[in-house]
Amino acid sequence: MNTQRRTLASRRHSRGMTLIELMVAITVGLFLLLAMYAIFVSFKLTSQSQNGLAQMQDDQRMSMTILSQITQSAGYFGNAQTQLVNTALLADNSTVSGVSFSAGQAIFGTDSGSATVPDTLYIRFQSLQNDGVLNCLGNTNTASAGTVTYINQLAVASSTLQLTCGINGASAQPIVGGLASPVTTCPSIGYRGISNIQFLYGVDPSNTGSVTQYVTAGSVTNWLNVRSLRATLSMQYCGQIGAAPVTISFPRFIFLPNQI
Repeated sequence: MNTQRRTLASRRHSRGMTLIELMVAITVGLFLLLAMYAIFVSFKLTSQSQNGLAQMQDDQRMSMTILSQITQSAGYFGNAQTQLVNTALLADNSTVSGVSFSAGQAIFGTDSGSATVPDTLYIRFQSLQNDGVLNCLGNTNTASAGTVTYINQLAVASSTLQLTCGINGASAQPIVGGLASPVTTCPSIGYRGISNIQFLYGVDPSNTGSVTQYVTAGSVTNWLNVRSLRATLSMQYCGQIGAAPVTISFPRFIFLPNQI
């Protein structure tokens, strides 16, 4: 009798899992896998967002550094002891197609006429050989001929979301921003690029040394009276897949030390 009972007990213990127990175990396992996948996706999206924000901040700092450096060089000329600005920066209407500078003029701009279309800024200065003054492409004057006058054309290429630079009428080259196309619906999370740039010019019409108003390029009547600049850089960022991208703007006021 005892042997029979032990045999029955042994059979009950060795029969394995029932179908219901197996289904419960599979269900619990699936929930755990789904939870782990959700955590993985969350970490991935967070990482993409953080990387995108970091890249956007880097491009913003780099763009504003270039804009500030080039703009503050407006009107610079190396032979200040032997020349005046009118004789260093001569009247010129041939260097950049469609743009003319009067004698001594160091800044010019074109207004797109639309808040969504980029403006264009032109900055002129003269550089001595090996004086270390950078143009907007990051190059210096190493010409053996001596002085070189640079007209720096700064704008944004909306089709590639990049800040661009052109020197003395040459084709503009991208200097900041990733090569991307603008989108209306976000395909992924992250930074897209530089979508716009707008300029306002601080003018001193009475030549008192103080800016009285900021106006668009089309409202500047005398470019020699421009004392400062307000640049607003706009960047496109995707915060949610399938949603419309957001535009984040960064303004900066830039004083023109050589324009007083």
